[in-house]
Amino acid sequence: MDYLVWITNLAIAVATGVLAAYAVFQTKATKVSAKAAQNSAEALINSERAWILVDIGKLPNFQPDPTKLEILWIFVTVKNYGRSPGRIRRIAGIVKLIPEGQNLPAIPEYVPGQGFDEKIDVVLPPGVTLQPRLRVSGDEWIKVQQGKFSLFIHGFVEYFDGVSERQRRSAYCFSYVIQAGYSPAETGFYPYFAAPPAYVECA
Repeated sequence: MDYLVWITNLAIAVATGVLAAYAVFQTKATKVSAKAAQNSAEALINSERAWILVDIGKLPNFQPDPTKLEILWIFVTVKNYGRSPGRIRRIAGIVKLIPEGQNLPAIPEYVPGQGFDEKIDVVLPPGVTLQPRLRVSGDEWIKVQQGKFSLFIHGFVEYFDGVSERQRRSAYCFSYVIQAGYSPAETGFYPYFAAPPAYVECA
């Protein structure tokens, strides 16, 4: 009789263990399936949404006269590279001159009255651009050419992506690179990959 009780208890324990293991397996499988569905939905959104990014084109040959007040206007090109319209709500950009031997601050600084920082409501279709502009004085430009200052342009665009209606943010940071020696590249603005994370965050 005791033997039958022992066998019964063993069978119950085994069955309980199997059910528990199956429940754990099902839970993990459900999580994996849900994650896969989420990734698939996110991939679809990313393929169809607006992607608003920033570039700086080629600069003119600016040779300022140090005895005159001359201005170089730099056009920041904001373009929708995605497949649906994006609604821009805020756009900012600033020129940053850093003395030789110093680095960008860890957190971007946007001083009122310098550069541009506009709260707007503009729908930007795919392939269409906006071009706000920034200014560098002739005196500043000469000091950059002499290597006394490093020249950066940084800012951000905040927009709704047009598919998921999420608010997105594209931050940008470009440095002016003077090519020398036998470099095949041109002198001009290039994305600054050594920028602190806050300057290049995108979501």
